[in-house]
Amino acid sequence: MFRRVIAIDSSPLASRLCAANAKNAGFSNIDTVCDDVFRWLESSNSLCSHRCNLVVLDPPRTGAGPAIMNQILRWTPQTIIYVSCDPQTLVRDLLGIVPDAYAITMVEGLDMFPQTYHFETVVKLEKK
Repeated sequence: MFRRVIAIDSSPLASRLCAANAKNAGFSNIDTVCDDVFRWLESSNSLCSHRCNLVVLDPPRTGAGPAIMNQILRWTPQTIIYVSCDPQTLVRDLLGIVPDAYAITMVEGLDMFPQTYHFETVVKLEKK
C-alpha cells in the first residue's frame, strides 16, 4: 500500500466522509484536507516536495489547468489517474504531459448518467 495519502477536496462534506471512511477501514495514513487545491498547493508545496508514486485527480468541469498539471509534473509520479467529466479540458490538461513525459496506458468511458450526454472519462498515464 501507500506510506502516506493526502486527500484534498474543497467540499467539507466530502472531506468529512473521506476521513470517516478511512477511519472505518482502519487506515491511519490518510490526511484529509478540506481546501481549494490551488490554495493548498501554494501553502503546502514543501509537503509534497518528495517524489509521489501516484496522483489521482478528479477536477471540476473546468479541468485541472496548467498550474496543477505543472505541479504534478514536478512531483514526477510513476502513475497518474485523471478522471474527467469534460473531454475538452481533459485533452487540454494532458497535452502538456503527453507524449513527452507520460504515455496513456488506459482510457475508459463511464456512463454514470444514462439517457444523458454526460459521461466520465478515466485515463491512466504511466511515466516514460
